[in-house]
Amino acid sequence: MHLNFVTQRIINKEVLYGLDKKLFQKLNNYIETIKEDYYEKLLHHQTNKLKLIDNHKINFNNENNIENKLNLSISLIIENNKKNREEIEEEEKEEEEKNYNNYTNNIEINYNYSLFQKVWGNIVIRNEILFHLRLYNSHWGKEICLSLKEVFQYKYKNYLDNLQLKERKFEKKKNHQKEPNKDNDDDDEEDDEPLEKFPQSNIRSLYLNEEYDLFYKKMIPPSVTSGISKGMFGDNITSLSFSGPFFNEELSCVWIPKYLKLLKLDIGFQKDIKKGQLPNTLVSLLLHPDYKGVIMLDSIPESVTTLAYNFNSHSNRDSLSCKKIPFSTTTLVLDDDFNQPIRVGDIPQNITNLSFGKSFSSSIGPNSLPKSTRILSLGKFKDSVDHNILQENLISIDFGEYFNRPLFSNMFSFSKSITTIIFGKSFTQQIAPGVFNHLNHLKTLKFGDHFNSRILKNELPESLTLLDLGGYNIPLDIGMFPTSLISLTFHWFNKPIEIGVFPSSIESLNLGWNFNQIIKPGILPKNLKYLDIYNSSFRQDLSIDGILPQSFKNLTISIDNLSLFQSFDSKFSSKYVKLFKTNN
Repeated sequence: MHLNFVTQRIINKEVLYGLDKKLFQKLNNYIETIKEDYYEKLLHHQTNKLKLIDNHKINFNNENNIENKLNLSISLIIENNKKNREEIEEEEKEEEEKNYNNYTNNIEINYNYSLFQKVWGNIVIRNEILFHLRLYNSHWGKEICLSLKEVFQYKYKNYLDNLQLKERKFEKKKNHQKEPNKDNDDDDEEDDEPLEKFPQSNIRSLYLNEEYDLFYKKMIPPSVTSGISKGMFGDNITSLSFSGPFFNEELSCVWIPKYLKLLKLDIGFQKDIKKGQLPNTLVSLLLHPDYKGVIMLDSIPESVTTLAYNFNSHSNRDSLSCKKIPFSTTTLVLDDDFNQPIRVGDIPQNITNLSFGKSFSSSIGPNSLPKSTRILSLGKFKDSVDHNILQENLISIDFGEYFNRPLFSNMFSFSKSITTIIFGKSFTQQIAPGVFNHLNHLKTLKFGDHFNSRILKNELPESLTLLDLGGYNIPLDIGMFPTSLISLTFHWFNKPIEIGVFPSSIESLNLGWNFNQIIKPGILPKNLKYLDIYNSSFRQDLSIDGILPQSFKNLTISIDNLSLFQSFDSKFSSKYVKLFKTNN
């Protein structure tokens, strides 16, 4: 039996493609021994499959069953082979695309590398690149102080990032009279450049200090009718600070950089803030504590997330109401005269930082503090504090100078995230077991000068890194301090210290104004870097081997303790000793 070339090619391509050599040979040998019409079966195996299955069922016990079985098997093999072939073709296509992509990527990489070698291999170009990179690194984030004229003359002004303008000698300018036919030196003309022509650069942060007479008339040309003109500051500026009493101009989007994120205004600014004056990019607005202007309704953009606002009660003549406090306020400072009861709704719900003034001793109603409050300073608050007052999001609390209420064991269970607790000078209460040791995030704990209650072993949490014990003057027990502690401060401590009391983690130790005990070798923690002893009567020579650890860097002593300073050799003094001027 002979097949034409086209038929054989179709069978090989459509039917036998993908079979391994042995199976292909067996199938091909069988085809050569059967009738020629079987090639039609091969080419139309899908339509003949059901018929083959039926024949197989009918002729199961027939002598022709072997041929039916073989026909059915071949048909099924071919059908499965077709599926395999499609999968193989898809894989080959993906592999081909992958290889092509790799090839093109390699060409691009090789081209870029070749181009880089040509550029970097040129010593002139390389040195130029390195020069500008050094300029960028030396300017980025660094505050540079220049006069306005120096800014204009500054060769690398495009690299300026954080600029503080030097003070103008405006008094000299005001009193200066030009004499005919007399040359003026450069100093007299130092700042004649008008600020209206402030040089365009990449400055992101601009600070005008309190001595800078921004609106001295000689700076502003006659064509300018207001203190600041459009385009005076480049749009690259994202942080703008005015310091001192001179700036008191109307705010306006005309001159405020359109991408400004932070605006800080000092005591000189007392203008009302009106709707539409501030850009929608503004994130932080910081006003001086003595700001007495009016913040109009809807004048603060919704983009503002930090607004430092000081509420002036005018000696308690004005009552606190959330209607008077801008909704965007996140930091609220109540003035030192404020002493009004706090009720639900008095304080906006998005306050995160709340500070009461020095006179505050009124009551705080249950749930009257916003749940958003994270930092709280209580002024002269004297009442008990319970779970209905303190909120669960609180991370820092300063109880103020006059708080002296007992601490109960689960007092701080309202917040597991609290990191800072500060007690004022009046606090003298005993520390009940379990007050602090469950606060797994507490890092800072401070007591005042009158505190002198024993702290038991294992009462302080292992998360604590900074501890100020104030007036503590009780013998220290081994195991009293957590192994996480880095900074430890005493004010009036003067007791002998045993070896092993201080954990090795302590890097900064302040023994305060009263300490005058012998420090034996091995007492100071092995990782100690900084030691402060302010008692002018302390006389021990700490330069003796074994007293200071190898990690030690700095010893601060009272400037009145000259006899101790003179006892150190010059090498020790120059390397470690720093004198501290006491105010006692």
